[in-house]
Amino acid sequence: MNKAEKTALGALPIIILIGVGLAWAGSQGGTTFAGIPVFTIAVALAFVINWIAFIPAYLQQTEKFFDLLGGISFISVVTVAVILSPTVDARSLLLLGVVVIWALRLSLFLYKRVHAA
Repeated sequence: MNKAEKTALGALPIIILIGVGLAWAGSQGGTTFAGIPVFTIAVALAFVINWIAFIPAYLQQTEKFFDLLGGISFISVVTVAVILSPTVDARSLLLLGVVVIWALRLSLFLYKRVHAA
């Protein structure tokens, strides 16, 4: 293991603590699902998706799928947040639709651009 890998591995606990801190701070006074704040669930989902996608990217030493993963993360997190919200109204669905369309458009554009280069 080289120095850069050791440094990255050492930073891992700090990154996780920052994520936990953000999840805790952002969920103060928010809605809950099964006793867990929805914001905390969203943060955890974003971490899990990105860590799962990191494994093949690291093994193949590529970042070609990074932009596509961003769209998947946005869509997944927003969809779960809306589904777990206690009230879903027309505004929530409209925002969900707009975010999904934006995330698909942007991530597919960036994915195609990276693969064309």
